[in-house]
Amino acid sequence: MGLAVAVAALLMPCLGAAAQDASLPQAHPDIPLVVDDGSAFDLGGVELPEAGDALTRYDFVGAGANVIADPSHSLAPFVRKVVSQLKAGDEVVRIVHVGDSHVRGHFFPGAVKGHLEQLLGADAVVRDYEVFDYGTPGISRETGWGGVVYQVYGINGATAQRFSDERHVDEIAALSPDLLIVSLGTNESVGAKYARMQHKNQLDQLMRMLAARCPSTPVLLTTPPGAYRRVRGRYQPNANVRLAAETIAGYAEEKGYAWWDLYNVAGGDRACVNWWDNGLMQRDHLHFTKEGYWLMGDLLYSAIVNLIKEYVEHGF
Repeated sequence: MGLAVAVAALLMPCLGAAAQDASLPQAHPDIPLVVDDGSAFDLGGVELPEAGDALTRYDFVGAGANVIADPSHSLAPFVRKVVSQLKAGDEVVRIVHVGDSHVRGHFFPGAVKGHLEQLLGADAVVRDYEVFDYGTPGISRETGWGGVVYQVYGINGATAQRFSDERHVDEIAALSPDLLIVSLGTNESVGAKYARMQHKNQLDQLMRMLAARCPSTPVLLTTPPGAYRRVRGRYQPNANVRLAAETIAGYAEEKGYAWWDLYNVAGGDRACVNWWDNGLMQRDHLHFTKEGYWLMGDLLYSAIVNLIKEYVEHGF
């Protein structure tokens, strides 16, 4: 596949490409997973907008619930920062979206960025570009004002293994994210055979490297949107994407990370058919149109707003 979450000197030498520790109890042991004081999420009269259901504009068969799963409440520090910004207006909320070409193309994270800037304020970054495309950077300069800083770190053809590099992880850590979104999995599933254990091990290595360099940063893992593969000259749904999505969601649940299951939001085994039938995929049956990526961004933004509302309403 062509193309928005390193230990560097601290990396333990025993962590190889297949590093795995099934006994790791949670993603970030230094972050309390249960928030005792529900008032920390009191909006103080500020009303969140209705996120809406972007899929109602299209005919997606079998679409799943557009929610972020966070059973360990690992995103509480991020939500607390967002709530503080909504109330006071002087916080800087930094989000770094890491991924493959779906992220590198900028339209997907660009939609999330635009919505969040409307919600949280757009003064936090210098307006050095207006439209995301392959010719513009995804890294913004900060102004010192409050608001959201939504950084994009995408690599064409990227996998978890590709990002497991000290240089990439150092650059991600240098952005000091309050939330790291990791959107990978499509490229792990493009071959004729899918290696589930290899994918899990490589994802685990990346997450350990990120946790070592960003120990207090909550992470949101996302599953791939769905894709076709070409077999004997004809396109057919790539069943490996479902396996990759299951690996990512299963890993997130096991390790205590939050996850957003875009694959099942888009219809699961019908996801790629839904994208294609609604005219939202490009002719390569792998990448998406601008409208398709904008829809992904609308969906992720809606899921984030609904998560914030869940924290505010229930306090955990």
